[in-house]
Amino acid sequence: MDLNEWATNKYHGMASEWLANHLASIPELESLFRYELNPRESRQYREGKATMADLLPAVLERVEAKYTREHKAIENRISRACTEPAPETIEVNVQWKRNRTWGMNPHVEVTVRGGGVTEYGSGKASGCGYDKESTAVAEALNQCTMFLNVVLTCARKDHDEGTRTYGYYFDASGVFLDGGVGMTTVEAVLERGGFKLTHRLSGKSYDTYIFDRK
Repeated sequence: MDLNEWATNKYHGMASEWLANHLASIPELESLFRYELNPRESRQYREGKATMADLLPAVLERVEAKYTREHKAIENRISRACTEPAPETIEVNVQWKRNRTWGMNPHVEVTVRGGGVTEYGSGKASGCGYDKESTAVAEALNQCTMFLNVVLTCARKDHDEGTRTYGYYFDASGVFLDGGVGMTTVEAVLERGGFKLTHRLSGKSYDTYIFDRK
């Protein structure tokens, strides 16, 4: 089974299970039911003009259609990541800019190249109490469909070998690199996904990472 078949089948199963559980929970949890109401239904329910039983069929139908569309869009992106050119080089450029409140903050630009195709992504982070650099890097990389091939390759290896590499998610919400986990964790996911860090340049206000396929 190739990566595309495995990943799309795996995602379809996870998304279908999540949606079935979500639909089953709506009649059982009033807070969830109220969350899924549209403004007109919410007003009717609040004013006692309609009961949960009155509104439930339409709510369930609408919710199922909404998440089915969202899951299909994610599944299509996963398929593109598996079938379009796989990345060969990933370049991460971090510019550190000073903020009066939060100190030095990362502004990230990434370039993913493979098969004559180039994708770009950007990210930034501020605040304190978490790893800002890896947060901004993850935001930028997750914008690149080709990069998801790396994460899915990592996930496939974990599945086949019964392991779990920390730093990424592949579930009903999609596939993406986690943020705030530290650059060593980002590097570990890339290593597991078939890449190695070949260049690391650092200065007072910048960091550059270049990953090449092994």
